[in-house]
Amino acid sequence: MFIGVLVTFLIQHVMGLDGMPRRIYEYDNVGHLALYNLISTVGSFILAAGVLVTVINVWRSLKVGVVAGPDPWKANTLEWFTSSPPPVNNFDVVPLVRSFEPMKDIRNEVERRGGAGAAGTATVPAGATQVGL
Repeated sequence: MFIGVLVTFLIQHVMGLDGMPRRIYEYDNVGHLALYNLISTVGSFILAAGVLVTVINVWRSLKVGVVAGPDPWKANTLEWFTSSPPPVNNFDVVPLVRSFEPMKDIRNEVERRGGAGAAGTATVPAGATQVGL
């Protein structure tokens, strides 16, 4: 789609700089305006093909796509630790944040403990303490 947009509209910009008038029903044969119009038309077909592929992909994904789980990207921040939408009380105990990637720390601890409990549940690993004010 990006290439289609560039070929369609950038070439029209060049045509305007070469003197192509606007809003007339018949163009004079000035320079290479007919070739530029042909290139712009080809670019619009490329753009249309890109839009068609995108629409087909969205339709196919909605009909036969796999439903993503609660943390499809294995993200490393705490908002992925709770369900979506989050419950009123996200955490019974506020997890101890020891790095910039707290979910990575939680997953590593779950793996170290032998997989007891799955990441994404509302349990907090040992060593996490409630932060008091």
